[in-house]
Amino acid sequence: MKAERRHELKGNDLALLMDRFSAYLQENGGRVAFAVVGVLVVIGVLGIVVRSRANALEDAWQTRRSLSFIDLEKGRRSLDELNSLIETAGDRSFVMAALIDSGRYGLELAEKTEDHPDAKLNEKARAAFTRLLSEFPKNPLAVGAARCGLAVVAENAFALDGNLIHKAQAKEHLQAIVDNPEFAGMPFYRIATDRLENMDSTFTIARFVAAPIVPEDESVEPAPSILPGLPPGIQVDRISPDQVPTKILQKVRLKEDGSFEVIDETKEKVDN
Repeated sequence: MKAERRHELKGNDLALLMDRFSAYLQENGGRVAFAVVGVLVVIGVLGIVVRSRANALEDAWQTRRSLSFIDLEKGRRSLDELNSLIETAGDRSFVMAALIDSGRYGLELAEKTEDHPDAKLNEKARAAFTRLLSEFPKNPLAVGAARCGLAVVAENAFALDGNLIHKAQAKEHLQAIVDNPEFAGMPFYRIATDRLENMDSTFTIARFVAAPIVPEDESVEPAPSILPGLPPGIQVDRISPDQVPTKILQKVRLKEDGSFEVIDETKEKVDN
């Protein structure tokens, strides 16, 4: 009996609720309909916005994949386009991937110039890696790429101005990777240790010293000639008689003291 009574009471409560709801609709039907339509419109607009953002994000990913950085001039334009996508994209994953690309390709393009790295491209790489480290400080991939990249930026800066402050900056970034246990099993750790070991040779200025020009000293006396009658300063090496050409032997005679004696062929003919 008690169960039937509870069922009857629940049925009465439900009937009373429906009656009240029906009366409410009769009195406020217009406002309820307007509210329902408003909710549906909001849902529709949100759906359009979500689909629009999804399409825009997909377009951004496709554009990123189509960029080319092989040629220097085309690479500069692609880098500018990539940086523009970073500013307009609202997806965090895209921003992180694009910042890594921006820094990496900025460094690659900087090395394509003749002689020294391109200073402007090097600074663009610095800006990308600095922002990457700032916006994703808890992501090991972002932090490792940013710190390794900033170390290379410092190496390029040193090649441009020779300031050893860049060595301290590079060491700070690389040491932060080595000291962080999160990077122990990642490629960034090996890269950092290798660069730290070779840091002294990397940050060394190569100087090419020209051979000294010895000025002509007029006060120095030229060496005397071993042959009498020759101008001072002319050096003549002694040679054995068997090395003297036959034609010369017909004109001069080598004396025991090392000098030459002119042969008077006419006199010799008379004597003979």
